[in-house]
Amino acid sequence: MKTFLYKIRHFFVNDPSLKTELRRVLLSFQVMVFGICALILFIILDSLIGTKLNLIADFVLLIVLLFSMSFMVKGYFKQSNIVMIIATNFVLLINASIGGTGISSYFLWFPLSLSVFIFFSFTDKIIITFLLLLIFLSILFVFVTDNSLFLQNDFDFKKYISYDLPLSFFISFVLNILLVMSLIKTNYQIEKKSNTLVRKLNNSNIELLKSNTELDSFVYKASHDLRSPLTSIMGLLALMKDEDDKQLLTQYIEIQEKAVLKLDNHIVDILNISKNARMGLSIDDIDFEKIIKEIFAQHAYSDNLKIDMKVNVSATSPFFTDKKRLGVVLGNLIANSVKYIDFHKPNPEITVKVVANSKLASISVHDNGIGIDAEYCKKVFEMFFRASNTRSGSGLGLYIVNETVQKLQGKIKLHSEIGQWTEFTLLIPNLLYKKMLENQNNQVV
Repeated sequence: MKTFLYKIRHFFVNDPSLKTELRRVLLSFQVMVFGICALILFIILDSLIGTKLNLIADFVLLIVLLFSMSFMVKGYFKQSNIVMIIATNFVLLINASIGGTGISSYFLWFPLSLSVFIFFSFTDKIIITFLLLLIFLSILFVFVTDNSLFLQNDFDFKKYISYDLPLSFFISFVLNILLVMSLIKTNYQIEKKSNTLVRKLNNSNIELLKSNTELDSFVYKASHDLRSPLTSIMGLLALMKDEDDKQLLTQYIEIQEKAVLKLDNHIVDILNISKNARMGLSIDDIDFEKIIKEIFAQHAYSDNLKIDMKVNVSATSPFFTDKKRLGVVLGNLIANSVKYIDFHKPNPEITVKVVANSKLASISVHDNGIGIDAEYCKKVFEMFFRASNTRSGSGLGLYIVNETVQKLQGKIKLHSEIGQWTEFTLLIPNLLYKKMLENQNNQVV
């Protein structure tokens, strides 16, 4: 039995599309077990008050069922069901032709017919048609011969039927319940799957509408933002052609450098959006302190030299997630804090705090900058939205952060007080166990 269960698990469970087939196989196996138990009762009844032909037919069917079960254990699921149904139909035909009209075999033909529809799929139309036609012809044959093909005059039919009828009715009743419950369960699974597919389709439509809207906005705004620094550079080049003053030329070059830097930032943002959308999730070992300090170093020689940048990492377990995406998220959040620092405060600072365990990491990026108005807190993650016009920017940074956090299967929250502080909190799941499973699979291969 354990070998059989292992085989059907290995054969079906590895392919989710075959779960219906798995339920079909398990049900047919249960019916076989129940049929063997019922046959033992019939053998006892026929040995006491039945005929030799009844007894022989019962033993033949018992042997066939055991043979079918061995077929099923070896993985021949469809073949075993065909043998079982044909043999059962043959025995019912014999029993119905022994005692004349009123024999209880008709009770058992109904669940046998029902089992044909349940044990085979719609693709087995030829098998289903053959088996149903065989059952129909058997019943028709019994009617035509008036249930008397094997009629034995010395057979006490009334006494036999008084025991056989309630037993057959009980067996038929139990089998019908078992088969109908299977149909109800299958119908429920189909409805559940259908509802799931409808929800996925609706979510896909919503995502598609969102993507189309964002694409329209992106094409318009990105083309404008990319062309703006280029137009500025072309204008400055035209001025430089007729300019001999070295001081002005140096000034023009500095302005061009800023325009080129702005253009480069736009291109990097666009590349990050593209990579996040189409690249799969990699699982990397994360050194939070190293990543954060490298990002801090990128801003060490910016115009904001007096910002106090602090990092505090507390990790009780190795942490795994997508390193590149995490770097994009933290890079954008820290750059955002640097951009919107409050220069009027005596001690501007940015603090990144990480608390990580085997399940997730809580990362907060806190600054005492100009803050964000409460009415804008929910809008800052939208594409091209800018909560302040006092500082330059593409309006893509926090949109990229939000989209990338979703790819990391995490969440992001924003809390801020205008003129005081801003804090972004990330909750990123630890993919440690997925990494361990990946390593195990690689070792097996």
